[in-house]
Order: sequence, then structure tokens, then C-alpha cells
Amino acid sequence: MKNLNSAGRIMPFVAAAALAAGQVVRVGNVLGVNSAPVAIGETGQLATQGVFECPKVTTAVITQGAPLQWDASDAKFTTTADALETGDVTGPGFYAWAAAGNGATTVLVCFTGTPGTVS
Repeated sequence: MKNLNSAGRIMPFVAAAALAAGQVVRVGNVLGVNSAPVAIGETGQLATQGVFECPKVTTAVITQGAPLQWDASDAKFTTTADALETGDVTGPGFYAWAAAGNGATTVLVCFTGTPGTVS
């Protein structure tokens, strides 16, 4: 197809801060996972679709298929029952691929590429 630009799973972005590979990043209203280390001002590659192991609030009890909330201040996923703060992201852009109980430090997150709502 002559006008196809991308398959839509990887979005280039300019890093506002130095980022590690595997770090969750918000670009506008979209969350994704940075694919490789990137320095401030450099172009990174953000995976916006797929299942990734991500940090979670340790005390959160997350069931499989549950909607999630990105806690911007802690840089971790939690349940949507937690109070929203400035910069947090909710919505259809991601959900729990697998359950993760109290004490777990990570959760498998399915990113859909759909924009969320930023508080």
C-alpha cells in the first residue's frame, strides 16, 4: 500500500528525560513501553501494543482482565479504585493480562494502543 506509514504498534517519540529500556512512558494520552535506552532529546521507539511486565503498586490486588490505572507519581500500575492524582492515566489503553496479588511488584499489562484519560 503506497500510503502506509507504519503498522501502528511502535510510535517514535522525542524523549523529555533519559529513559531506560522497558520503562513505561506517556506520550500525550497514550502509554507504552520504551524499547531501548534513550537520552533527553533523542528519538525513542514506544511499543503501544503488546503484553509487558510492568511495575505495580505492591499492595494493589489486581485480577485478570481488570482495568488498570497508571499512577504517575509512583510510576506504577494500580487498580482503578485508587484515588486519581494529577498525571495519572485511566481508560481503555491497558488492562491486566494476568492477576497480581498483594506483595507482587509487577503485573503483566496488555497495552492496546488506545488513548487513555490523563488526570
